[in-house]
Amino acid sequence: MQAESYHYESNNSKKQSIDPDKSKLDHCIDSIIRKEGYISCDVNKKYLSPDGGSYLGNLYEINIKGRTADGEKETPIFVKAMAPDAIEIELISLDEVYNKELFAYMDLTKLFNELQDEAQVPIEERFKSAKSYDESYAKAIILENVTKRGFKTWFRMDCITLDMAEACIKQLARFHGLSFVVKDKRPEYFEKKIKTLDHPFIFGTRAYEDFCRKFTKTALQYLDGDMRRKVEDKIPVVLERHSQYFQDETTKSCVCHGDYRPNNIMVKEVDGKVTEAIPVDYQIIHYGCPILDFYYFMYFGTDYEFRRRHMTYLKDLYFETLEKYLQYFDVPVESMYPRKKFEKEFAEKRDYGLMISVYYVPFAFVMEGEIPDLSKEKLPDLEMVLDERFRDRFVGAIEEFIELGFL
Repeated sequence: MQAESYHYESNNSKKQSIDPDKSKLDHCIDSIIRKEGYISCDVNKKYLSPDGGSYLGNLYEINIKGRTADGEKETPIFVKAMAPDAIEIELISLDEVYNKELFAYMDLTKLFNELQDEAQVPIEERFKSAKSYDESYAKAIILENVTKRGFKTWFRMDCITLDMAEACIKQLARFHGLSFVVKDKRPEYFEKKIKTLDHPFIFGTRAYEDFCRKFTKTALQYLDGDMRRKVEDKIPVVLERHSQYFQDETTKSCVCHGDYRPNNIMVKEVDGKVTEAIPVDYQIIHYGCPILDFYYFMYFGTDYEFRRRHMTYLKDLYFETLEKYLQYFDVPVESMYPRKKFEKEFAEKRDYGLMISVYYVPFAFVMEGEIPDLSKEKLPDLEMVLDERFRDRFVGAIEEFIELGFL
């Protein structure tokens, strides 16, 4: 799709006629134009290549620029929309993940901001989210385009820097912490809207087994000899534990992001150092174990050498940030996520990093121009052409789990 442009002129009437040739998304943009007070403006709509940033929809950048009663104005917008010809994915419901993200932006993050306002949390200590527009609907999430404020995504194949990790881990701790605040301050909301957030994956089905089998085969081609045999022998156990981690009621305690990886986090740099982070993409949110989000981020964004040097430090940073953050709300961390439980889950669930490395990290290394569209391709037919850089990342992870005694 090429960039589309059109000019808008207000007719100064309270009600404007509905153009049957316009899409629902275009009508939503017209509504935003009116609410923003534009008298006249030019609208530029540009399709963005997802390049691994989205596997479940189309991405658009829409820029509105024109005249209001108060002068010139510009409104940059980012849209994630379900493809009109999307097919149902056996492993996950497209309608469900879009409804989850709509809930996250239109309900959950607004409550989070309300709670932070009430507690007067300093701006530099807050959990931050992109502004969402009320015009968002089940098949299109409409947000502020934060790239216009200097934010950018991390390239999915690159190992993150320590300052990037620190900023993202702090935001993750605050995101989880707000669940505990809701549990304490809004218990009815917590019971009805957070504890009921099931993981969107459909476990125990043929599609789930096909997904795991396919990506195991993809990953194993990068191993040989004894290392390959160790992984093959462990795969049945890994497969069983993967689904158990999302179904174990004893470890569920907060809302989890579910897809907390570097290219789902917008970051701003000052003098080459990451100073701010804004998580995006809430399609996989669910009620679960917070340590899984931590490991998901670490194994998607770092290599073995980085984890060897910084894993313990970042683990401690997460908990210390959580503890400090909850103090703004007078919620003791020990009443919600005791340090002893945190350390126990951190040790017991380390093998989740192995699952991430086998089942999910390959998505980060798909060759540019070869990105599959999961909304249009059935999982059994999915072919993934991986960049050679995946080999070093994956082999390093396997060496790590051999040294840790998991393999």
